[in-house]
Amino acid sequence: MSISTQLTVYGVPVTSNAKAKEVLELIKTSVRCACLLDLHTETEDPVFLGEFEVQRKKFYNLIPEQFHAELQTLEGEVKDFFQYELQLRMKLGRGEKFTSEEIERYLLGKSSDNAFYGRMLELTVPEWDLTNELRIQTILFDMGKDIEDYEQDVRGGFPNILNMFLTQKLASSKVPANPVEAIKLASRFGISNEILGLATGYRTQAVSNPELAQAPSLQAAINRNFTRIEEALKSH
Repeated sequence: MSISTQLTVYGVPVTSNAKAKEVLELIKTSVRCACLLDLHTETEDPVFLGEFEVQRKKFYNLIPEQFHAELQTLEGEVKDFFQYELQLRMKLGRGEKFTSEEIERYLLGKSSDNAFYGRMLELTVPEWDLTNELRIQTILFDMGKDIEDYEQDVRGGFPNILNMFLTQKLASSKVPANPVEAIKLASRFGISNEILGLATGYRTQAVSNPELAQAPSLQAAINRNFTRIEEALKSH
């Protein structure tokens, strides 16, 4: 995002500098909320929760009241993901298998914050109408990062798309922590193709929107993140 004579969001020109400052303040405040909530979830420190409530109140004071209910619903989805991720971690600890539906819910949940940001922009800046495409860009980014961070996630007991797919084919005790071995097994069992198929579906959905051509930076990010997945699956 940049400010010159106009605000641009992934290349989409929107209104004026005054609106740019307003939207940037909204984004900064909402990101602070997300970071504080994340810190509270990780540490259970009440100080973070208290500051989150302060920043949340500030955020909604910046938003017209008629949009509060919708954004609060989306905010609830973001918070729900923290609990869902905890459920996934517990399931990993028990060595259970994951379904394809759970994997897709995991990806959608991880990107729920960008669904919030995108809709926030859409409500305050009518020129922005690419919320779903912004979310898909995040999904593709997260898929690639999961593959790259495979060993770190597995050893830390965190959900990881490659690990979750492997549990569908192997007993948990047979799923390797070593990323080289994991990617070799993914190729052997056809998991690489499943992951690429899932990523292709998301990318196709995004690029089918003709409005995406108005946001060249977002379009480039979608294609770049898809390529990142391809390269990560072939890296070993």
